[in-house]
Amino acid sequence: MQRLALKTYLFYGLFNGGIALLTASFAFSQTEASLLVSMIIGINVAGLASMGLDKSLSRSHSPRIPEVVLYLLALLGGSPGILGGIHIFKHKTRKAAFQFTLLVIFVLQLTAMLMLEIQVR
Repeated sequence: MQRLALKTYLFYGLFNGGIALLTASFAFSQTEASLLVSMIIGINVAGLASMGLDKSLSRSHSPRIPEVVLYLLALLGGSPGILGGIHIFKHKTRKAAFQFTLLVIFVLQLTAMLMLEIQVR
């Protein structure tokens, strides 16, 4: 059972990392965005895509993306993308604890950006 869980985490980790890397490299090469902003865009697109994929997997009763993977994406800066995915895909809307945790992560990240005076242009 642990091997299956490890393979699941590894698969979705690589899936999200690939989406984030491709999106960030595209944003960096095609726009005047800084590397940091491009990375934030990439991780948020990966978070949004993960919510859409998880919604699709839940409808087909397939093995799902573990919530810990979604939390990790949020901690890495993808909380806006995941929160957007909740509303766009109407996914995990009944899980108040999940939404509350993501909202806390988002507020802490926003507060840290304001305190460190990080400007996103």
